[in-house]
Amino acid sequence: MRKMPQIAQIFTDSIFPLKKGASGIFQISIIFIVITLMYSCEKKPFNYRNKYIGNWEFTTNITEVNLHGEGSIVENTVAYLGLISYDSKEQLKINFLDNMEVYVEVDKNGIISAYKDLGNGVFTSKKIMEYSLKRGGLGAWINYKISGIKK
Repeated sequence: MRKMPQIAQIFTDSIFPLKKGASGIFQISIIFIVITLMYSCEKKPFNYRNKYIGNWEFTTNITEVNLHGEGSIVENTVAYLGLISYDSKEQLKINFLDNMEVYVEVDKNGIISAYKDLGNGVFTSKKIMEYSLKRGGLGAWINYKISGIKK
């Protein structure tokens, strides 16, 4: 076996003053286990949006406006058991009707905003939310007024 240079030997002995033989292997094993535990027990940072995730009971007032021709306004109210879930690091997905969802951002105060949709709202508590959404274009659009209670 090749001998370690004297300076390297002094350096390693000062950092790892291990005994030779079985107890040295035991000490190395303990060091390895401690280092492994330090990195594997890392906690995920708290996400303030966790309290909104889950099943919700939504009541949606839908107003369809059509100004073409004679024009019409149709109103309807729909109850739906939906889901609020994570979409990405920055967004929540609110599924408030069958095959209807919106992607929103929520700040630490519970204020809801949507980048792509004309919508805004608020979580008034961790179990109650209100959100208004408008989709459509010139001459015809749909307004959704969504109220939710967490189940």
